[in-house]
Amino acid sequence: KRYSGCLFAAIMTSLLFAVVHGNLPAMMPLFILALILTLAYELTGCLWVPIAAHSLFNAIQVSLMLNIQNG
Repeated sequence: KRYSGCLFAAIMTSLLFAVVHGNLPAMMPLFILALILTLAYELTGCLWVPIAAHSLFNAIQVSLMLNIQNG
């Protein structure tokens, strides 16, 4: 961010976040999630906000998968 600017840094870290998850069909949604998490951090200056948002996202995903799996 210091050397490239906020926008470039946000895009590159979001892309890295999406790629590291290794799920090609979910690449775009993960990229968008990462942009939202980055924005949350930039607006609040607190790392706990995107951590909590990521945890909530994961919890929702797990509960949806379990509900679909169990019918």
